[in-house]
Amino acid sequence: MKKVLLSIGLVFLSVIAWGQQTHERKREFLFSEERDISFSGFDGPWVEFSSIDHALGVFVGNGGAAIINQTFFFRGYGVGPTTQEPLYNVTLNNGNGNAQTFNNLRSQINHGGFWLGYLHHSHKIIH
Repeated sequence: MKKVLLSIGLVFLSVIAWGQQTHERKREFLFSEERDISFSGFDGPWVEFSSIDHALGVFVGNGGAAIINQTFFFRGYGVGPTTQEPLYNVTLNNGNGNAQTFNNLRSQINHGGFWLGYLHHSHKIIH
């Protein structure tokens, strides 16, 4: 086990050392022509795990962001369930003694929104 951990550690350190640059490279941005403000962005998948009525719920989605000056970002995302949500039976009473029953109802659990964020030391390899 020690040999495996040592091997993994050596590979990790060699990747970090190989990734270090010996000369300064010019940063590249999507919309920048030597202006005071630079724009770039990122996009990627989103996966969440949760408990829905004591069962595993898996949600997947996507989101993308615009990054301004490699410091602030504005992101939008959307997520929806991929697992079968539980069925419910609901009885509604209208107050006159009449009850109406709805069977085999599923909840709709989707969400999305916006994020504002700040990237601290974005020029560092780990930030």
